[in-house]
Amino acid sequence: MATPTRYVYRIKHGPGVVAHVQVNDLPFYRGVSMHHAAPSGPFTHLLVEGENTVVIRLAETEHVPFRVRDFELLVLREEDEKVIFARRWPMLADEHPEGERELPIVHRARFVFDEPMPRALWADAPVESFPATGTAEQHTALRALHEAYARGDVDGFLQVMEHKTADFRKFYGPVADLEPAAARAYYGEKLAQPWKLAPYDPERVVFERCADGRAAYATDPDGGPALVARHELEPGETWQANPLLSRVDGRWRVIW
Repeated sequence: MATPTRYVYRIKHGPGVVAHVQVNDLPFYRGVSMHHAAPSGPFTHLLVEGENTVVIRLAETEHVPFRVRDFELLVLREEDEKVIFARRWPMLADEHPEGERELPIVHRARFVFDEPMPRALWADAPVESFPATGTAEQHTALRALHEAYARGDVDGFLQVMEHKTADFRKFYGPVADLEPAAARAYYGEKLAQPWKLAPYDPERVVFERCADGRAAYATDPDGGPALVARHELEPGETWQANPLLSRVDGRWRVIW
């Protein structure tokens, strides 16, 4: 299959809004904004051929009478900015029954995408049940990423991330920065720097069941990053990871 047409997202996140967005039952965006924010990025890898689902959860950090909160999600074709999905608060409240149009709100939407699309790794994984505390296999997969970072082992780090890199290439084509030599040079330089990595504590890791059990999203108990490292010389610089895991070739692996 040829490299798919590229799609991107744009979010307008107003102050005082807590937003959680899922796409096809996968975590996509989580944020609390105290000022106007406008994140954007690639979206192609989240699309599936056929029906796609979006769940938008919105709440206020505090209720202030007469203050209008705003949040918008757009998905566009990159080449010509054709919009294939759009929802905006407070307008989306009109789709809800009277009495259910105030924050907090959970908004569910669907749209059909009719272009051929590669199958993401999670889409073909088996459906599984697992506790939020995770399984031994899931912790082993996540710990492998933690240990590679702790050792500054660039080859080990890239090996753990190989499925993510392969899936990225499948959806976006060759990316110069992800080619083996370039990736090894970039992460080799990064991992050689002095980092203080928080110890791996399995009791502080939550595995959220996603995609009907085909994937697991690793977070801390508050929904934040599962793995965190802080640069010892530049304390404002951090490495944070919320890996998405799925079963590949019979084993749980990091896939995104």
